[in-house]
Parts: sequence; structure tokens; C-alpha cells
Amino acid sequence: MKLVLTGDLVAQMTLDKFPQPGVSVRQWKPASGPNYLVYDEHRDAPVGFGLRVVRKASIFIVEKLVAGKKMKIHVGLARGRKGTERPIDLGTVRLKAFDLVEKARKHGVNPKVVVDQMEASELTLGHIWDGYLQYLKNCQTHPIKSNPRAPARLPLDRRPSAPTRGPGCRLRRTFPTLSGPAAP
Repeated sequence: MKLVLTGDLVAQMTLDKFPQPGVSVRQWKPASGPNYLVYDEHRDAPVGFGLRVVRKASIFIVEKLVAGKKMKIHVGLARGRKGTERPIDLGTVRLKAFDLVEKARKHGVNPKVVVDQMEASELTLGHIWDGYLQYLKNCQTHPIKSNPRAPARLPLDRRPSAPTRGPGCRLRRTFPTLSGPAAP
């Protein structure tokens, strides 16, 4: 279906309300499937720009033919929640859609793939370790706390070695062995 999308119209679209041309919003009927797609006919929208409405969210996409493949490029969130992503207004997302289409034509693949490849090539063990420590500090169940008396970094030859046996070894207590259950 094709409509001129507006901010109010996007906010009102859910699976319980399937848009119908010439009918008021109160008379919209529920969608027949698990999701539906509405294309934008606005003059500022790129060709193939639309809104996919699913159960808990609405997602802006651009459908394009790039390098002989039909791609559905995720542009942004319109309504709901998807991880840490926040909803974007319609004008901003139309401009972002033009940029993503240009990137897709330039590289011949989905721009998300290009970003993932660039991030993977720039990652080092130090970046991953810092991210892991940040994750542990923000962990909801058992956050770790920094020790103000501990040095920032110890030289490799002065670092304490982790215990491999005895009551200080957490691995021995938490993982079962092949011979039987975990030791107390």
C-alpha cells in the first residue's frame, strides 16, 4: 500500500490498525498478517522508502535493487523499542534514507555490512577488553567495583597469578567435571 506518511499517521499505525485510504483512523481494521509494509509517496522520500509495522515496533526501511539484488535497508525506528535504538522523526529519517541508498550503491552491499566490516577491522584486544570491563561494571546482577588502592596497571612480571586449585578458584566450584558433579 502507498500513502503519504506523516508523523501522526506513523504514530497511529499498529497491527491492530491497518491504514485504509479514505477511511478515518477509528474505522481502520486489524492487519491480516504478522506485519505489513506501507510505502511513502511523499515528494521528499526516496523511491522504495516505507514503514514496516510489526507487533511491538514500527521500522523505517528502504527497498532498493543494488548490484542485481533486492535489499531492504533498515533506516531507523519509528515507534516502539529495539535494543538501545530510539525513535527518529520522519524528516530526519528520509534524509538518512538517501544517505544509506548512496552508500549501498557505492559499495554494492547493505551499508550495515560495511559498518560491521569497518568496526571489525578496527577492533583490537585492548578495545574488546575495555568493553568487557565496562560491561562488568554496568552488570545489573553483580557489578564489579574499582579498587582505589590498586595500581592502574601492573607490569606483566608482577601480576598475581590466578589460583588453579583450592577455595580461591571459582572455576573449580562452578563447573562440573567429567567424573561427577562440581566439588563443594
